[in-house]
Amino acid sequence: MKICFQYAGQGGIGATPSEPPPPPSERAETREAPDALARSTKRAKLVRLVALAALAALGAVGCGESDAPAPARTAATDDTAPPAAPEAPAKRRTLVTGSALPTSPVNLIADPGFYLLGYEQGFGSFLTFYNDGDFAEVTSSADSRSPAGFGGRVANLKDAFATDTKSRAMTMLASFAGGPGPFRAQVWVSKSDAKGTPVAAPTSKSALQISIAGGSPGASQAYDLTVDPAATRTAGDRTWLLYRADIAEPIKHGGFFMIETGEEGGQWQIAAPELVATPLLAGLATRDLSTRWQARSRALTRRERDAARRYAAIPPRLVPAAKAPGAQPAR
Repeated sequence: MKICFQYAGQGGIGATPSEPPPPPSERAETREAPDALARSTKRAKLVRLVALAALAALGAVGCGESDAPAPARTAATDDTAPPAAPEAPAKRRTLVTGSALPTSPVNLIADPGFYLLGYEQGFGSFLTFYNDGDFAEVTSSADSRSPAGFGGRVANLKDAFATDTKSRAMTMLASFAGGPGPFRAQVWVSKSDAKGTPVAAPTSKSALQISIAGGSPGASQAYDLTVDPAATRTAGDRTWLLYRADIAEPIKHGGFFMIETGEEGGQWQIAAPELVATPLLAGLATRDLSTRWQARSRALTRRERDAARRYAAIPPRLVPAAKAPGAQPAR
């Protein structure tokens, strides 16, 4: 703390606080005796010595620093701001495991991520038809919260003129190579209204039927996939149902993965279709190899036969790599 002293009077520091001596004219009128004048001069010197001693005792001349602590500030004069409220704890992050592929690497479905929709057609790609035979354009969208995760896209099966209660039936299918089996098939589905808002998905076959049709377009056997209630997933306000089936019989000549919608309106979201030979899953430690969803063969329906014939009759259409989705422009 700084202590400052201010002095007034003649002579600066050490000057007597007494009034200045009178001018000579006044001094003559007082006719003061010489001995009285001497005593006054001695008193002035003594006062100056006392003032200098007091300053030395304080350890400062004029302005200086003092080691004495500053007096405590009272609450009435304290102008400090109130203590800040503690910060709210940071929101905890949730780590999500992603993969480069939407399904198993040994999947027999060539395009489980739906990246070829609208760009290429031919063996292995998904094509969609209305029941009246017209070709249907199907779009796809990325949704990392879907069962396809970061590695695939979600196909949106929607009639262009669909309402919430009415739509044309559609069949989406892709061909696959066969083998001796046994096989495991599965796919994730979700339901939305005509505007895309998630709704509860009906599980009746009249609303949605998913099957594996074996052999050539004229083959006779088919296997239905059914819902696994224990595997249902919910992401935000959207619910995903897992359809699955285990097929013990061989499918030597290949076949078709088919998804058929009804006429109840709205639209369907399809993610991560998969068909694998069960022996190839033995090396994947995270896969459940139980056969709780054994499917029995049935005869193909007329709708399934017609869709298979249309698929086989369409000539391949290949898109140059520069025009494929995700292609980088030439430099």
